Amino acid sequence: MGGLLPRPPSLNSVQIKHSRTLRFVSNAAIGQNITYANLLDTMIYSTTAILGYDLFQLVKIRWVRMWYDSVSGTPGTVNLQYVNVTTGLEGDQDYHSGTSMGLEPAYLVAIPKARSAASFFHESSTAVAFSLVCPQGTVIDVGLDLVATPGMYAQAAANALVGATTGVTYFRGLDGLAKATSAMPPAYGVNITQ
Repeated sequence: MGGLLPRPPSLNSVQIKHSRTLRFVSNAAIGQNITYANLLDTMIYSTTAILGYDLFQLVKIRWVRMWYDSVSGTPGTVNLQYVNVTTGLEGDQDYHSGTSMGLEPAYLVAIPKARSAASFFHESSTAVAFSLVCPQGTVIDVGLDLVATPGMYAQAAANALVGATTGVTYFRGLDGLAKATSAMPPAYGVNITQ
């Protein structure tokens, strides 16, 4: 009786952490770099009809998967490379490729090598996360770990919105653009910015 009260336990993580697979479908032939800003711009919230911010401040790529089903007998290829060339850091530079002969879809799974630059968390920047090349109609799944860290990083502003409702969460294309201009819009029924 009458012993000391134990101290409150430490709180080791107050960040909001989220792991999610996002799916996109190319509506044109693509040959493009995807930046960390593009990845973080895929999920935004609006503060006005034209201004939005990223929901998360940090992103890490777990993997990218791509499928493309070509016409029978006609080859179709999907390619991805983790380039991420920034001062002092390099991506693994591995080239991932899958080809279809029209009998079954071209398919690839591209996982960043452990301890390569692409395998770490990144804040919003124009640094290239990966480059991809694919035909129109390619399904692209991106496995991401996302973190919202209050007070550590400023919320990154997304590209301008059009006619958004204040306080609503929206999704954008893999290229960070609105539905009207994205070459890789989300492939599911969600709020998509115009």
